Amino acid sequence: AMLGIMREYAAGRLADTGESARTRRAHAAYYLVLAGETTHLSTESQFETLYDRFDQELGNLRAALDWLADTRNTEWGMKLCNSLGHYWLRRGYAAEGFERTVRFLGMSHEQTELRVWSLCWAGDLAVNMNRPGDVDLYHRQGLALARKLGVVPAVLRGLNSLAVQTQQAGDFEASRGFHEEAIKVARDAGGSPAIVGGMLSNYADFAMRRGDYDLAQRLHEETAELFRAAGDQAALAWSLNHQGDVARRRGDTGTAERLYDESLSMFRGLGERVGAAACLYDLAGIAIDAGDYATAEKLNREALTLYRELGHRIDAPRVLEALSRCALKTGALERALTLAGSAAAIRKALSSRGQDATQAELDRSLDVARQEMSSAQAAVSWMSGWEMSPDDAITFALGEPGANPTA
Repeated sequence: AMLGIMREYAAGRLADTGESARTRRAHAAYYLVLAGETTHLSTESQFETLYDRFDQELGNLRAALDWLADTRNTEWGMKLCNSLGHYWLRRGYAAEGFERTVRFLGMSHEQTELRVWSLCWAGDLAVNMNRPGDVDLYHRQGLALARKLGVVPAVLRGLNSLAVQTQQAGDFEASRGFHEEAIKVARDAGGSPAIVGGMLSNYADFAMRRGDYDLAQRLHEETAELFRAAGDQAALAWSLNHQGDVARRRGDTGTAERLYDESLSMFRGLGERVGAAACLYDLAGIAIDAGDYATAEKLNREALTLYRELGHRIDAPRVLEALSRCALKTGALERALTLAGSAAAIRKALSSRGQDATQAELDRSLDVARQEMSSAQAAVSWMSGWEMSPDDAITFALGEPGANPTA
């Protein structure tokens, strides 16, 4: 409150000098340059260092965006929003990012490459918010304009996003068409191994979800060779992780575990903590399936610790839900409901949803747990988690497995 009063006082004094507009423009320009540093980074550690800086400067970034919107400076506003897109997704600010991006899009309809990328980000942020109508609207608009202007990377981004969206909607033929067109466009344009491999990997994921494991494996193996030849170790580590997913879907747990372990080792060697956390979560899933809940608990806690260190909120709910499943299996019913409640609250705040099959399985198990408890006890346990802040939920999850705030 005091900081807000000081800002209002400073703004008033600045207006009295007649220098307000010039100073605010200089302020916005500084943060536009700062945010633009994202285009020069390549490694996870570099991005995380910059995102930590964004966390510290969030008030100033918002003030710059507010001023640019108030003065209808759409060019700078779109540039700043585009530069912050991935940060908004990573830190759980998708709704804010979507609203700001759409606001600038509505101020001007000039057919530029800058607008193409703003449309792409609006679509991507809408995905995170589970707004399929907006995903379809903005990605189709972005794809049409990208094709018109010949912006190939944006064409690929639009095709991939629409492939995922139509797949989720159950239109598998349309999804297959988008995937195949994306691969063709990437190859025809002489795309780098990273770009072509990315399109192949996305198609492989589609094939896996459709149950065509042979095609998925062939595509992932082709992708891995591209990454290996290009010396892209981080991309190769992700490819191995995805091959582990295919093996696990096939029921080949031993191969899946070996691939996840190999991928984890590579990510750790590269200092890529997001990838390492994903592998730990996957390995924990194998442990849960095998009934080794102590190992699953340990691996999930390690993954959650990495996500907390990274400020990576978007994946925290799935780990909290996995820990809830562990608690259910070991009879810690109150803890299970608290963890599930906290995950649900974070998902609501982030407008995200879990994988349908996994979520349905957890919901059924939680219903069984509620029947073994009194109604009041179950409600209190769930609400204890629901009312936690994300940080408090993670702190609780990383505490002793038997701890419960309702006890």
